[in-house]
Amino acid sequence: MDNLSPSEARCALTTLFKELSMSHKELIDRHMDAIVAGDLDTLLSDYDDRSVIVSVMGIIEGAKAIRNMFENIPAASFAGYQEINNGEHDNTYIVTWKTDMMAFATDTFVIEDNKIFRQTFAFHMG
Repeated sequence: MDNLSPSEARCALTTLFKELSMSHKELIDRHMDAIVAGDLDTLLSDYDDRSVIVSVMGIIEGAKAIRNMFENIPAASFAGYQEINNGEHDNTYIVTWKTDMMAFATDTFVIEDNKIFRQTFAFHMG
């Protein structure tokens, strides 16, 4: 950003942040679409060995353990979701959702290097 006026630099940074936010949103959209479709391989491509999921089931660390967790979750009819993103923290998403087995569930995702770095998961059966 050499030789840019302060206004041009601000504009360039705003554009860059929007592009980054879009890639994070695209990752979350792909992740949620994979859940709906039952596409485990695409779902798991969003994690790596640094990924950690914290839930009522415990702390699940790394891609292999996360795969094992998803392979052992009972099938359910997914009933939709809502994304919430704070523009100031464009790498953090909250998703609320429900299935025929869960009256309410929520995930918080922190995205780093185009992977889900941290995730929390909580639910209410109903």
